Amino acid sequence: MRKFTIVMTMAIAALVPFSSVSAQQLKGSEIKSLLSGKSFSYSGKTKGSSSYSAGGSVRVSDNKSGKLSGRWWISGNSYCRKFRKGKAKCLTIRKVGAGKYRSSNGYTFWQK
Repeated sequence: MRKFTIVMTMAIAALVPFSSVSAQQLKGSEIKSLLSGKSFSYSGKTKGSSSYSAGGSVRVSDNKSGKLSGRWWISGNSYCRKFRKGKAKCLTIRKVGAGKYRSSNGYTFWQK
């Protein structure tokens, strides 16, 4: 039984690098195409929805913060945003599955 447990632990550990490699970080141009003119649902520490206009405005409806609005832009390979109240924040985005993405602050989002 002990040998089986060790083998299974090793097999699971061997899969970990492959799952992290499959999460492909998006380039700035890919992020812009992904977000521009589209709406998403998200979950993480909070849940809600967000909409990104092609002109650079963003609107968010969050279950804890309520309704927020601000600006979004691309800087290098990061998505940046600044709400009316608060500081600018830039995040990277990874594709983690078919139509699913994860930002570097731990939120998972998908197109509505």
